[in-house]
Amino acid sequence: MKRNNLKLLALVLAAAAFAFFNGCQSHTPGKGQNALAKITVNDSHKNPVHPFSHSNKATVMVFIATECPVSNKSAPEISRLYSKFKDSDIAFYLVYPNIDDIPEMIQSHTKDYGYSMPALYDPQHKLVGPAKVRVTPEAAVFSSTGILLYHGRIDDRFPSLGVTRPQSTVHDLENILIAVVENKNITPSETKAIGCYIP
Repeated sequence: MKRNNLKLLALVLAAAAFAFFNGCQSHTPGKGQNALAKITVNDSHKNPVHPFSHSNKATVMVFIATECPVSNKSAPEISRLYSKFKDSDIAFYLVYPNIDDIPEMIQSHTKDYGYSMPALYDPQHKLVGPAKVRVTPEAAVFSSTGILLYHGRIDDRFPSLGVTRPQSTVHDLENILIAVVENKNITPSETKAIGCYIP
C-alpha cells in the first residue's frame, strides 16, 4: 500500500511539474513587447503611431517639454545622438508628455530647435509609465523585446537644478546605445535625471 501511495505521489508531482513547466513556457520573452506594441499615441501632426510595433535593436525615447529650460539646453546633444544612431537600427523619438504642449506647439518647438526626429504627444502618459520617467529631459531605452534597458539622464551636464557644467563628463545615454549597437549584454540600469517634473 505504501509503495502504491508513493507511486501515486510521484505521478502527482510529475504532473504538477509538467503543468508548471508548460505554464512558464507560455510566458514568452516577447510578452512585454506584445503589450507595448498595443500602445498608440499621436505624432505632432495628429497621426496615430505605434512606437513599439517594429523590430529595431532598440527604441529610444527622450521626454522633453517646450517650456523646460533644461530640455531646451539639451537640444543639441539630443540631435547629435539622433544623427549618430539613426542608421544603426535604433528607433528614436521625442516625447512631449505635458498636456499643455499641444501638437501645434510641438511642431513649432521642433522647428525652432532643429529637431528632425519623430515627435510624439503623450498627454495620457501611455509612454511615461512604461519608461518610468519623472522629469524632462529624461531618456528611456527599450530592447527589441520590450525590456526597459535604461532610464534617466542623457548625460551629467546638469548635476543639479541651476547648475550646468561647461561640458558633460559622463555620456549615459550614448554609452548604452553604443552597447546596443555592439550587441553587448546589458544589465538594466537607471540614473537620476535633473529637469522639470512631469505633471
